Amino acid sequence: TGTGYTRPEDVVISNFSSWGPTDDGRIKPDVVADGVGLLSSVATGNNSYAALSGTSMSSPSASGSLLLLQEYYSQKNSGNFMRSATLKGIVIHTADEAGPSAGPDYQFGWGVINMQKAAAMITNNGSGSIIREEVLSNNGTLVLPVVASGDGVIRATISWTDPKAPVEPVATALNNSTKKLINDLDIVIKRGSTVYRAWTLSPAFPAVAATRGDNTLDNVEKVELPDVIPGETYTIEITHKGTLQSGSQAYSLLVSGISSQSYCTSNPTSTAGARIDSVSFSNIRRQNPAGCTNYTNNNTITGNVEPGQVLPIFIRLNSCDASNADKIVKVFIDANNDGDFTDANETLATSGVINGNGDFTGSVTIPSTLAAGRSTIFRIVMQETNSAASVTPCGTYTRGETQDYRIQAVTPSLDFGATELVAPEPGNCSAASQYVSVRIRNFGSANKKDIPLTAVVTQGTTTVATLTATYTDTIYTLTDEVYTFQTPVNIAAGLPYTVTVTTAFPGDQNPSNDQSVFSFNSRAAGTAPVGEATICGTSAQLNVTVSSGAVPYNWYSSTTATTPLATGTSATTNTIQSTYYLSSGEVPKVGPANKMVFAEGGYNMFASGATVNTIRITASAPFTMQTARLYIGTSGKITLSLRQIVSENADGSYTYYPISSKTIDVYATSPTTPVMGAQNNNPADLGAIFYLGIDFPTAADYYLVLDCSAGASIFRNNNIPPGTAQYPYTVPGIMSITKNTAGDPSTPADPNYFQRLWYFYYDIALKLPYCASPRVPIVATTATAPVITLNGNVLSSNIAGVQWNVNGSPIEGAISQTYTPTANGVYTASINTSGCVTVSNQINFTTTSVVNVDPDEIGMKVSPNPAPAGRFTLQLNTNTRSNLDISLVNVTGQQVYKEQITNFSGRLNKQIEPARLSAGIYYLQVIHDKKSYIRKIVVLD
Repeated sequence: TGTGYTRPEDVVISNFSSWGPTDDGRIKPDVVADGVGLLSSVATGNNSYAALSGTSMSSPSASGSLLLLQEYYSQKNSGNFMRSATLKGIVIHTADEAGPSAGPDYQFGWGVINMQKAAAMITNNGSGSIIREEVLSNNGTLVLPVVASGDGVIRATISWTDPKAPVEPVATALNNSTKKLINDLDIVIKRGSTVYRAWTLSPAFPAVAATRGDNTLDNVEKVELPDVIPGETYTIEITHKGTLQSGSQAYSLLVSGISSQSYCTSNPTSTAGARIDSVSFSNIRRQNPAGCTNYTNNNTITGNVEPGQVLPIFIRLNSCDASNADKIVKVFIDANNDGDFTDANETLATSGVINGNGDFTGSVTIPSTLAAGRSTIFRIVMQETNSAASVTPCGTYTRGETQDYRIQAVTPSLDFGATELVAPEPGNCSAASQYVSVRIRNFGSANKKDIPLTAVVTQGTTTVATLTATYTDTIYTLTDEVYTFQTPVNIAAGLPYTVTVTTAFPGDQNPSNDQSVFSFNSRAAGTAPVGEATICGTSAQLNVTVSSGAVPYNWYSSTTATTPLATGTSATTNTIQSTYYLSSGEVPKVGPANKMVFAEGGYNMFASGATVNTIRITASAPFTMQTARLYIGTSGKITLSLRQIVSENADGSYTYYPISSKTIDVYATSPTTPVMGAQNNNPADLGAIFYLGIDFPTAADYYLVLDCSAGASIFRNNNIPPGTAQYPYTVPGIMSITKNTAGDPSTPADPNYFQRLWYFYYDIALKLPYCASPRVPIVATTATAPVITLNGNVLSSNIAGVQWNVNGSPIEGAISQTYTPTANGVYTASINTSGCVTVSNQINFTTTSVVNVDPDEIGMKVSPNPAPAGRFTLQLNTNTRSNLDISLVNVTGQQVYKEQITNFSGRLNKQIEPARLSAGIYYLQVIHDKKSYIRKIVVLD
C-alpha cells in the first residue's frame, strides 16, 4: 500500500505474491497485508536492520495484529476470548476493499487488513456494530432486524469453523475440484420484498468479478448493502442448506453500519393549509405534487454534499387551500448520525416569517463533522407560526409540512492534512541538525498547490522550534507527498518529543484533520569511547584506548564543530590544541555541500535506461541515506533504485540483485524554468533538502540509479577540472561514493572521466543503526624525550619503557630502564608515547681498559650452578688491594644485581641473593684491580 490506504487503487500486488483459489474454488487468500520493503531486523548484527519483502514480512504483521485483536477483545469482555471463527470474521468484515472490482477476488481475497476498523468494531459492539457467537440447529433460522446508520453501507458477515472434509487419496488429490464445504450456511439481508445476497466467485472463471448470489464454497459469507437509507429497518436472515453434520453448527455473526434507534417523526396533525411547493438544494430539484399533505418521504432522493461546504437553498411555499398564514421554515441535518437533529450545528437554516405564498432563499453550511462516505437525513420543517422557537425537528404541530431527504457526503473539494511524521521517527537518535519531514495528503477532490504548513516541535513544555513553510508543488486529489522543512532542529538524546503539524489551506472544508500530533522518544546516546591525545612536535597523535563498538571514531576541535580533524582509532592531525573532542558513531555529511562547489552543470530529465544516472557506493556497514540537497529544475517524480552488484564487466554492464525502489515527489527549486542540458551554474537555485530514506542493508557494493518521470528534471555538475572532485567521498568504516557511470565520449576513452562529473546528491546525511556517543574532551599531553646517563659501564634512563639503540638501530630485547653496553658506539633511548616516538640525548660509549681474565686466576667459584631462584655463593681470593665490583646481567645487557666492596683484598665467601629472577642465563662479572672475571650462571625457577 506504499503510503497508506485511501481507495482500492492504492493497493498494488507484489510480483512474488501467490494467488487463489483453492482447488475447490474457495477464496484464498483470505486477506492481504503489506509485505514489500518493510523494515526488519537482520542477522548481520544485533543492531542491524534492513528493508525486506515477502510473506516473511506480511505474515508476522498479520498474525501479530490478530493476536492484539484477541487480547483487546479479552480486555473488553471480562477475560473471555472470541472464537477463531469470530476473529477471522472480524478481520474479513473490516478489511479495506482491494482489486479492480467490488467484492472479493482471488488476488487480494477480501482486502487489506485494517486494524483500526477491526478494533473499532470490538469497541462499538452493541451500539454501532454487532458481534454475536451463535449456534444454528438443523432447520433453524436466525432473524435479526437492524436499523441503518449513516455509514452508507450495512455489512453482515458470517464465519464458521466447518467440519473436516474427507481426505482425498494422494493419487487424486492434485487439482481435485471436489467441493470441501460440509455445512453450508447462508446469509441474506431483506428490505421489504427485496433480498440482498452474499458475494460469490466462480472458480471456473477466476478473472470474473464477484457477484451477489448463492455462495456454496466458502465458510465465510459477506453481504454488503450500499446506499442504505439512515433510520430505515432491514432484516438479516441466516439459514442453512441440507442437513447439518452433528445436528448443529456454531457460527459468528458480524454486523456494522447500524444504529441503535430510528429517526423521530415530524408531521402536522392537519393536511390543510401551508405546504412546500418545491425545493432546490445541491443536486436536488424537487417539485411537490399538487394537493394537501403533511409529510413527504423523499429518502429515495439523494443530495450530494461536501463536508464544510456552503450551499444555497431555495424553498417555495404556498397553500393547498388558498389560506393565508404566517409560516417559518427550518432546515435540519443529523450530522453525527445519532438519530436526532438537536446537536450543535445541526440546525442549518431558519427563515424569517413568510406571510402567504413566498420563497425562502438562504445558504447552509454542511457541518465538517459529516465525514465523506457517510449518509444522513436532511429534514425541512415548515410550520404555520410566527415564532421560530416553536419549529422543532421532531413531534407534531398543527399545520404545515415536513420533508425528509437522504444526504450523501462526498469527498470535499478542499481538504488537506498531515498523515505521517516521516522524520524524525520513533527511536531517532539525537541530532544537532535534524530535519523534520512530514507526509501531506490531499483528501479533497481538487488538485491544489501552495499549502501553508507549520510544525511545532516541543520537548515537554519547552518549544524547541516553530517551523513554517508553503508547499509549492501541486498535490493531486487523494495522493500525498513528503515535505521536508528546510530549517533543522536540535534533538537531544533520551527525551520524549511532540511534533504538531498544521495545514492551513484557505477554505479547507474539514478542519478536524488540519492539525495532527505526532510523538516520538529519542534514543539514549551511545557509549562514549576513551582516548588519549599526544602532542608530538608539529603534529598530534590521537588514539582510542577503549572502543565503544560504534564507528566511525571522529576527533573534533570543539563540541559543535561539523567537520572532524581526524577519523579512526589511531590518527594524526597537524592541528595542535590543548583539548580534542572524541565521539563514536557520529557521521559527517557526505559529498559536496552544494552545487556551487563546482563551476558548471545543468538540468536534465534523466530517464530510465540511461547510463548517466547512476552512482556507485561501497557500503562497509549497514546505513541509511537519509536526506540530500537536490536541485530540481521542474517538478515531477524521481525513482531511486538500489541494486546490489553481483558482477561488473569491462564494457560497463553489470549484474545485480534488486534491493529496493522508492519514488519521491520533487518540487522545482529553480526560481525560473531552466533550459535542459549543460549550462553555467545558476547561483539563484539554492536547492532543497529532500527526504530519501534509502536503506543499504548490508556491507556490499551498490549502484544507486535515478530515473525522472512526470516531467521532473534534476541538476548535476559537469566539466569539473581534473583533480578537483575528491573521489572517493568516504565516511571511514561506513561507506564510500567511488564513482558515477558517466562514460567518456572521446576515443580513446579516459577511464577517470567520471571524476569530471558529480551526480545529483549534495550534503548527504546518513543514519546508522546505532546512536552516536556524546563528544568527550580529551586533554592533550606533550610527549617528553627520555634522558640517559652513564654510570661506570651502565646506561640508565630517567623513565621506564624505553628502547635502547646503538648507532641509530634498536638493540633487540633491550627495553629495560638500564642497559650495560657490550660494544663501543653512540647509544640513545627512544620511547613510543601513544604513537609519538621521542629520542633521548646521545652517549658515546667506549669500553674502559679493563682486561678480561680467566676467573680461575682468583679461584672464582659459583655454587650451586644452576642456581635455584638465582641464589648462590661467590668464592674468590685476591692478593692485591682494590675496589671489588660485583654485577649480574641478563642476556639483554640488563643489570639485575650490583654491589661494591671497597678496598678489598683476601678471601671472599659471600652469599648473593638478588631480587626474584626469571629463569634463564645470566653473567656474573667481578672487576678487581682493572681485571674482569666472568662466570655464566643458569638460574632456575
